[in-house]
Amino acid sequence: MKMAHQLGLPLYLGDIPLKIDHLNMSVTDLAASIAWYGELFGFSVVERGVLEDGRPWAIIRADDALLAMYEYSEREFLDGDLLQSRQIHGLNHFGLTIEDPENWLKKVKTMGIEIQYDGVIKWPHSRAWYVIDPSGWEIEVVNWDRGIAFEPRFLTPDSL
Repeated sequence: MKMAHQLGLPLYLGDIPLKIDHLNMSVTDLAASIAWYGELFGFSVVERGVLEDGRPWAIIRADDALLAMYEYSEREFLDGDLLQSRQIHGLNHFGLTIEDPENWLKKVKTMGIEIQYDGVIKWPHSRAWYVIDPSGWEIEVVNWDRGIAFEPRFLTPDSL
């Protein structure tokens, strides 16, 4: 399978590079989520309000990453394993990029956050750690070897 750049196709629409704008997510406790993402990743509130039904919401930002959060304390969280067992499509995790893994790992330790899957996972162009937020969302925390602009490499089980 050829990638868009290998076929000479643009990686953007018109003159604007294409990128994800935001992730819209429900959380069990908005205040706790804002504090957690703020302390661990440097997010801060850029918008907040209350829906007609009285539910609070906020948009938090760190650099170009935006997360829209809506509080639904009574909802059941379906993690990737539950989704799979019920044969339901869903979001398994989302990824955030860090530049300084040593300082980030110090924050993780200070906050008492458990790193999933026995620690760092090495990928062909990056290394990653997985953490779970207060609502149950799994986050892949990525540190790229040379930035996100790398040559695609397709892996098979034998090449890992």
